[in-house]
Amino acid sequence: MRTTIRGSIFVLLFVLASVSRVLAQDFSGPNDDWVISPKDPQSGLAGPRNEKEARGWVDLGRKPDHRPDGDPASYAEKKVKCGDDKDQWCTVTLVIGFYREDEERLKITHTGSDGQKHEAFLEGPTDTIHKDNPGTHEYTVSVKGCSQCTIRVEIVESAKSKKPNTQSFAHAKIATLRCTEKDRTNVEGRLVNEKGERLPRPE
Repeated sequence: MRTTIRGSIFVLLFVLASVSRVLAQDFSGPNDDWVISPKDPQSGLAGPRNEKEARGWVDLGRKPDHRPDGDPASYAEKKVKCGDDKDQWCTVTLVIGFYREDEERLKITHTGSDGQKHEAFLEGPTDTIHKDNPGTHEYTVSVKGCSQCTIRVEIVESAKSKKPNTQSFAHAKIATLRCTEKDRTNVEGRLVNEKGERLPRPE
């Protein structure tokens, strides 16, 4: 009898450990590294990079010493899980520092498990003084369904951009993940759509 119980407990622990490993592979937390692309940037250009000294932060665009320019194909993303309720909103708050050059913009794309996408852009730089380490602000985005979503950040050209490679610099981190009853996108009042029109601020 004891042998049978021990065997059952061992099998249960093995299953739980396996499930934990799968979840760890599928979903990221605020302090996990971002998935970055391209891993091998174009020759002479800087790709996205996870910060080694500060867990959970990712850098995009031009290197802080302004050499070299950023690879325009770069982006960083995480697949995250806010909770288990499919009817609530997966709400992600990011901390972002963005120094803008060449009229470029920082784009946030939040995609739900059903493929529904919410896109938002920073209205402008977060700090125009500290080029190498711009001050940060919080930005909140939501998508329906707490069980799974993907958050993506990238620096993109605008219609006014003149140079082929990325001139701007950004760093970003996920601060909080939570389920909310309503869409909380742009609760801070700083995000705009692709046309530059301010997104509605939730009540």
